[in-house]
Amino acid sequence: MYIFRKKTISQLKSKKTPVIFRHLFAVALSIALSSVFAACASESRMVESEHSLVAEKTEWQDAFGDGQVGLLRFDEGGVKYSCAKIEVGTGAASIVAYPMKDGGKVLNKPIRMKKFVESTGAKIAINTSPFTKRRETIGIHIADGEKHSREAERYSALYFERDGSGFTAKISERQNERDFRDAAFAFGGFFTILKNGEILQFKHTSYDARSAAGITADGKTLFLLSVEKGLFGRGLSYPECAEILKHFGAEDAMEFDGGNSCSFFVEGKINFRESFRKDSAYMGFVFQKISFVDESFFMDYH
Repeated sequence: MYIFRKKTISQLKSKKTPVIFRHLFAVALSIALSSVFAACASESRMVESEHSLVAEKTEWQDAFGDGQVGLLRFDEGGVKYSCAKIEVGTGAASIVAYPMKDGGKVLNKPIRMKKFVESTGAKIAINTSPFTKRRETIGIHIADGEKHSREAERYSALYFERDGSGFTAKISERQNERDFRDAAFAFGGFFTILKNGEILQFKHTSYDARSAAGITADGKTLFLLSVEKGLFGRGLSYPECAEILKHFGAEDAMEFDGGNSCSFFVEGKINFRESFRKDSAYMGFVFQKISFVDESFFMDYH
């Protein structure tokens, strides 16, 4: 194509095309390109300004009919996501992780979400840590007190400390060994997007599929956000994810590995929305039966 265009320009010059026509052509081309870019910019601004990121009323569905997990789906104006709300402080939720140790053997080769769920019995699962080209986990990963991957100080991590029969969830903005001394589980990711209720801004903005986690101020409620991108979903930016999680009640939040790595599963509701490739790290939850349902758990925070 380049050679063809070069010959065409050469031919025009050889025929001594009048200068005025060449100038007019250049001006017309400039106007046409400006119109295209302006239209794209206008469309981008329109998407951000005209479409809400949350519904007017937040309605959590009882995912498993036992009052342990709230599930919400949103699909409007090109924004498409699911969010799970999990009470981690009651003792009903147990955490499962990958990589992990099984019978003295360390399992750490990249696997698909389906295999993780089948091997652990997880009723909810999400991908977590990024990985290298060799599929080695980047950042901290602790499974049931066993450390499988060291800290990556530039990135954040979600970790859980045992608190009686349940857990308290915390976020380390920059992974450091001190934060994880009492951690039963820790899952590295990318960056903190919400800190003490404040949405953090970034120099560069991109819209993509996302996997994110948010926690309430007391660390007893966890939100898992899965954002879709494709034919019917435009993806979201980091601040937009933070805005959604803050609306639901999170005080702090962070991003896990996104894009093509995004995987999310909710038994009976979301059947293996998984990436095209194997992931190196997952977080999942299994649940014990409880004798009561706290109705306030499904109420809107606003």
